[in-house]
Amino acid sequence: MNIERLNNGLAYCYKPMLNTHSITLGLYIKTMCPETYSQIGIAHLLEHLHFRHFGEYSQAEIYYLFEKMGTTLRAATYRDFIRFYVKISPDHLSECVDLFCELIETFDWTENDLQQEKKVVINQILEKGSYINIDDESRKAVCAGTFLTESIMGTAEDVQEITLRDVCAYKQKIFCADNILFTVCGNVDEEKNLSVMKKMEKVHLTANKLLSTSFYPHGFGNRKRNVVAIEAEDDGLFDVDIAFDINYDQMNTEHIRILNGILGEGIGSRLQMTVRETNAYTSDIYSFVEWYKDFAILHIRFSVVTEKFYDCIAAIVKELNRMKEDICQKDLDTTLSFWKTDRVFMRDDTEETNFILSYYNFVLNAGYSLETEIEDKQLCESLQKAAKNLFKSENTTLVVVGNKRKVKQKKVGNLLKTIDQSDQSGTNQGTVRNH
Repeated sequence: MNIERLNNGLAYCYKPMLNTHSITLGLYIKTMCPETYSQIGIAHLLEHLHFRHFGEYSQAEIYYLFEKMGTTLRAATYRDFIRFYVKISPDHLSECVDLFCELIETFDWTENDLQQEKKVVINQILEKGSYINIDDESRKAVCAGTFLTESIMGTAEDVQEITLRDVCAYKQKIFCADNILFTVCGNVDEEKNLSVMKKMEKVHLTANKLLSTSFYPHGFGNRKRNVVAIEAEDDGLFDVDIAFDINYDQMNTEHIRILNGILGEGIGSRLQMTVRETNAYTSDIYSFVEWYKDFAILHIRFSVVTEKFYDCIAAIVKELNRMKEDICQKDLDTTLSFWKTDRVFMRDDTEETNFILSYYNFVLNAGYSLETEIEDKQLCESLQKAAKNLFKSENTTLVVVGNKRKVKQKKVGNLLKTIDQSDQSGTNQGTVRNH
């Protein structure tokens, strides 16, 4: 999927999927980090305001126009971008594009619009509650020193302080040619695509130039076996997150995706089989990758009864060390089949394709294609090298939520030290190389 610039500077992507019966339109706007403005939650509030009114259409008219087409305009605010999207029948392409043009050019909300939408957002914040959860606590520890630790919605107090002038000024800054992408995926031929492009070229965008600054969490790649214990109600369980810093300069992103698949993505993954099935230390354990423009974090997430906590950590560390020495063809057989199948399935899903291609190619600027093939003829060895670069104590942060009096941080730290010690027992046993 190529990103091209229209005459007004708008980044535009077109992915024909003529085998499908739908079209997904997506609008992606990178957000500014909170260090550059005073109100946390302003991006989320701005996203919401577009459903209060845009162009000449009131909220009721917006809902009516989309539902009359048998669809719904949706949006989401992430930590680093806002997304508006809609999945439609090809018959409604032209009118939907017109509505997106209105959405981009709207700045004329009223004070009443703002106050009404603040009530909705504040209700969301209050309904979310303030309970302690491992996702929030892990992000605070792993991403310390960056805007990623902040709540997307902000606090009720944050939202109350945001003015109409603040919101409009913020939109003027981020809805600029350098910072916005419009993506069309689905049953759209070249003629219809040219019609869409002509409409989008007429949209007025601000000429701001946003500085692209790099940022890394405090201590990134030099964690020194960071162990964080968070006090919570003692229910006999620990919620645990083990996080590893990923430096793009040292690791290929496709290798990381495959490595994550082997490690803990799926019921047949190594962590599931050894920690859950063989040792029965936990009923559920999985891994996932959290991607950002400058870096990524691989997480291992699980809950465990306090009595099995240390044994569980030791078993995980042993598996991590084994991956440095012993990745075999069998691992590739099960993981790459999902890697390939996911890309095949996306060719039938215009919404997922729209998001994945836009997210990786625009927000992360990482490059991604449905047609990409793994060409590494020594993939097992490459993955083992990636594991050695990734699974180091200096990359590691462990966060545990529970009765912190039962967490012996020195003991946990000593277990994490052994991540630097390859498990020589069984190395290369039963290994079938892929060359």
